Amino acid sequence: MRQNLALVLGLQGKFDEAEVVFKRDMSPADATANLAYLKQSVSQPNSWAAIKSQDGKPKAQAQSRAVKNAAASNAAPASPSREAESAKRVSEAKDPR
Repeated sequence: MRQNLALVLGLQGKFDEAEVVFKRDMSPADATANLAYLKQSVSQPNSWAAIKSQDGKPKAQAQSRAVKNAAASNAAPASPSREAESAKRVSEAKDPR
C-alpha cells in the first residue's frame, strides 16, 4: 500500500514525500533508484497531446501540411483516390473473383 502511495505522491510532483515513503519499505539505494525512475517518467514530453493537437486541426490544414511535406521531399502528394485504387488492386490480387 505504501508503494502505491509513494507512486501517487511522485506523480503529483511531491518527490520529497515520495522518497520518505519509499524508504520505509526498501533500502535507500532502491528508494533512490525508484524515485529517479519516477522523475524520469514524469518529465517525459506529453506525446499524446502533440498527436491530439495535430489530429485536432481541420483537414484542409492537414492536407496543406501533407502537400508542403511532399513538395519539400520532391515527391508527388498522394491523392486519396490513388490510394484507394492501389488498395483495391491489392485486395483483388489477393482474392481474384
